[in-house]
Amino acid sequence: YGGLIFGDQSSSFGGGIQYHHNGDSMRVYTGGSTERLRIDAYGRVLIGGTSAIIGSSAEFAEIVLGGKTKGAGITLQDEDSNVRFQIRTDDDASGTLGTLLNASTNHDIFFRTNNTERVRIKSDGDFGVGLTNPTAKLHAQDDSATETEILKLRNYKSSVNTKPGLSFEASTASGQ
Repeated sequence: YGGLIFGDQSSSFGGGIQYHHNGDSMRVYTGGSTERLRIDAYGRVLIGGTSAIIGSSAEFAEIVLGGKTKGAGITLQDEDSNVRFQIRTDDDASGTLGTLLNASTNHDIFFRTNNTERVRIKSDGDFGVGLTNPTAKLHAQDDSATETEILKLRNYKSSVNTKPGLSFEASTASGQ
């Protein structure tokens, strides 16, 4: 391999940039010999990890962020941290594994396709489909003249007696 190594009086290898012919990768080290970043032969950027395990190498261009025991994450925020959004893998204290999308400031999350807002989750938890200001926990609206269905339930089974269902229930117990 070839590279550029940085050191000082206390350490001959404080960090560096190296090209590894075996595996065709560029690697960045800090804190001595700890690898922090790798660009592999397929152009994938790996931060905090040394291999990408999602999909075949020829099919994906990825940025892989390796995390710690509790997970890995990416935080997007504006300059003054007024608006912040996080994408994380999460292993909480109860041992529950999952993926977390988090607007960690008091702001809505919305999804667009074709530069048009389709879904919004307000900071108070109201969920809207087809409108930008939902006023209920689930609020769907269609203002187009061509659509005829707003909600479609389908239970496709081979049994003739299987029917789609919608159940309404009142409960005094929280979380039920």
